[in-house]
Amino acid sequence: MNAKTHPGLLFISTTLERGNSMTNNGTRAYFDALVAKVHSYDGYRDPYGFGIGICHVDEGENFLDGYFALPNYMENLATAAVIAEHTGYRRGNATYVLTLQQMFMIREEFRCFDGDGKPHPNIDVMDSIKRVPKDSHDRRKLVATFIGHPEDDDETPWSVPEIYLRLHLLSHRKVLPNEIGVTPGKIMGQLPNVAWTSEGPIATNEVNGRILAARVAGNALRVYGVDRLPHMCDYVVPEGVRIADSARVRLGAYVGVGTTMMPSGFINFNAGTRGRAMIEGRVSQGVIVGDGSDLGGGASTQGTMSGGSNVQVSIGERTLIGALAGTGISLGDDCIVAAGVYIMPSNEITVRDQNGAVIRQAKVYEFSGQSGLKFNRGEHGELQVCPNDKAVVLNPLLHSN
Repeated sequence: MNAKTHPGLLFISTTLERGNSMTNNGTRAYFDALVAKVHSYDGYRDPYGFGIGICHVDEGENFLDGYFALPNYMENLATAAVIAEHTGYRRGNATYVLTLQQMFMIREEFRCFDGDGKPHPNIDVMDSIKRVPKDSHDRRKLVATFIGHPEDDDETPWSVPEIYLRLHLLSHRKVLPNEIGVTPGKIMGQLPNVAWTSEGPIATNEVNGRILAARVAGNALRVYGVDRLPHMCDYVVPEGVRIADSARVRLGAYVGVGTTMMPSGFINFNAGTRGRAMIEGRVSQGVIVGDGSDLGGGASTQGTMSGGSNVQVSIGERTLIGALAGTGISLGDDCIVAAGVYIMPSNEITVRDQNGAVIRQAKVYEFSGQSGLKFNRGEHGELQVCPNDKAVVLNPLLHSN
């Protein structure tokens, strides 16, 4: 979708008409008055999220991605108000393309905080972004992107920067999976298919020409993949994690502190781990794994990405899904799914007590979300469930990341 015609995207001029203009004298009183003025505007509502970012575009100026070094979520609302004053933002979801002059003007409004000895991460981002070189051949845009209050979210499709801001909020651990509407149906139809390369994102209809140009120049352009979403670690590397193969974690994954990702592991967007976890299997879209849990090699969790399922699976704390095992139901705390056992909601299952005696026959979905269970197969191959008497304990040496 072309950036110039997207209904949620506005290109703003280098000067914006501002009623009751005030003179910036570099004082905190001026800054506070400016913020108060914005909050007094008819219809203004603080955004849920916002950020200033850098986006790549194709030759038709369609957005390919969005990078937000500091995504804000229900915080730093005075900063949001200042950016709103220079863009005309009032409420809802919106993205504005900024010139470097506008970036300097926005940064100037924060002059009263210079040299106060306190941390100001948003100001630091502005100082970095205003040094981005710009020329007629540059395929990057500076943007200010806002995520509106959920009540203001109409049926207008989100723009690419608005989607990327949400994905950054997830990977920066500002929100949990399933909290801000990042679902396949909401984002996949709006994201372009992109060639992710050693020179950044390139439109698929341009990449072969770029490969040729690189070869003629005696260089090699590496293409790491062709997909709608990039690798998370090309945009943000969360603290306190180990990720053996960064290609197996998509932007929008929530990777908790203490998580260890082995080369065979995978975490999709809008999915992840709440804390220490061993991930050698697949954490599918919409799935979140609790602290102290372990997904063995080749293990799988059923997501809502495809197949028509709308059931959101969650994995509790201290739960083990063995190698080549999987689940289509939620598991509570202290559960075990034995290696090679895949449990689906409609499966018939034999219920046994702690002594192995048969209690009844049931359907697997009856146990969704329950804690302290062990799923395995009996001597005749029948699926069975019984109380779990084994503790799942992760090796602390592997998760002090």
